[in-house]
Amino acid sequence: MMNRDSIKKHIEKIPTSGQKIQYLEQLYETHRDHCIVFYLARLYLDSGEPEKSETLLKEDLKSCSCPEHAYESYSLLTGLYMDQNRDIPEKEIERFSKLFLKLKKKSEQDTNSQNGVSRVSYGKDPFQFERMIGDYYYGRSNYEKALEYYERFYADMDKPPAIFSPSSMRNYIGVLLRRNKIDEALYFLGYVINLKPYMLDDIHSMADLYSKKGDLFNAVLVLLFAYILSDGCGVTERRRWRIRIEKIIAHIKELQNPGPIEKLTAILLAGGPFKKISHLVEELKTQGVRHFFFFYLEGISFFEEHEYSSALNSLLDFCGIYPYLADAYHYALVSMHNLDAAEYHDKIVAFSEKTIELKPGTPVAKRTKSYLGKAIGLEEDECEKLLIPSEIGIILNDFLFHGAKVSTLDPLIASLTISKNPYQDALMGLLLKVKRRKEEFYSYLKHVYDLMNEKGRENISRLLSTCCESSRQC
Repeated sequence: MMNRDSIKKHIEKIPTSGQKIQYLEQLYETHRDHCIVFYLARLYLDSGEPEKSETLLKEDLKSCSCPEHAYESYSLLTGLYMDQNRDIPEKEIERFSKLFLKLKKKSEQDTNSQNGVSRVSYGKDPFQFERMIGDYYYGRSNYEKALEYYERFYADMDKPPAIFSPSSMRNYIGVLLRRNKIDEALYFLGYVINLKPYMLDDIHSMADLYSKKGDLFNAVLVLLFAYILSDGCGVTERRRWRIRIEKIIAHIKELQNPGPIEKLTAILLAGGPFKKISHLVEELKTQGVRHFFFFYLEGISFFEEHEYSSALNSLLDFCGIYPYLADAYHYALVSMHNLDAAEYHDKIVAFSEKTIELKPGTPVAKRTKSYLGKAIGLEEDECEKLLIPSEIGIILNDFLFHGAKVSTLDPLIASLTISKNPYQDALMGLLLKVKRRKEEFYSYLKHVYDLMNEKGRENISRLLSTCCESSRQC
């Protein structure tokens, strides 16, 4: 029997899918072990050859005596059927379900035993079988069956976040709403919003659910949160949120005295001043209103009042719940800078990078670069030239893979003129490996060479010398 780990390590070293397939096909001629069949079937599927993949998986399932191996092949075959929108025989789903539940029970027993932890935790559904079958039934409008599998899968939310699919969770929310389970739907919708940044349509749906419950205050707070998030979006998008907010405030006024929620809304829609927001939040809390957005509102209120320690605590609480709002990281890092720039040095750098990564090229990103530059000892005129890794990746990918003009590389080359650039080694490493549009790239380097300062010319010379060594034509 072939060693699974050794095969996996060898495959990882092979550069292309085609070469990996060729290697495994040769092994398959003499060894029909599950690990070879499974890896090969997965590669066929990724390479757009589902027929070959299906043949291998069915062959494997006929001869497979190990339940764990059967589970792997069943999972991949189920995914293949779903990708092709094919009907799965009920007897196959039932057979697979029994197998999965058996493995799940065994995995949980092994994990809880004193003998150690099981190698693969089927209790966490690594191949997401229950989620896949839930999606399968949902797509065929069999909501009762979909609910059965979704409830099993989502009963354990202590899985790695990457295992959760926003589209699948939205399906589950749809099933819950069919049963009028609004509170459960809100819980899972909040999870969806936390899976990826700026899920504005999902936030809009959350406001709808709060309105359906009659909780108009939380509906407004959700929409105000979306309004803050949409800063930097188009005018039309911002107007969309504003109109919705104003309509709900008008509805609240028809029913009762809106009190602090109306004042809070007016301040946020006007863009400030924010000094009195913390008092309005406290009033809402006394009325029984609770919302995670309060942490951010209190944070910027304390910030404007120069109460940086309180501001930082509130903003850190907010970022711990919702880690995608660039402005929250910006206010937090500025608070750290004002409290003790030396003590918070590493966090200021990390929060600066996060701010810029979330909203590259925006005013808040530009303001942040000033603080990042100070933290790493740059001169003021060098701060604007600084590029963090995420920005470098965007610019370089646009040139290499999306047909951007060579002049779009200007910011990358300008950053090579910075005297003490902590990101320079990473950038140089990427530029030294440029293979696509190589002739155009090196022609550009020669053109800009004389425009650089001494540091820039030193770096460009290194790049050009690499070109000469590889092509011997420079």
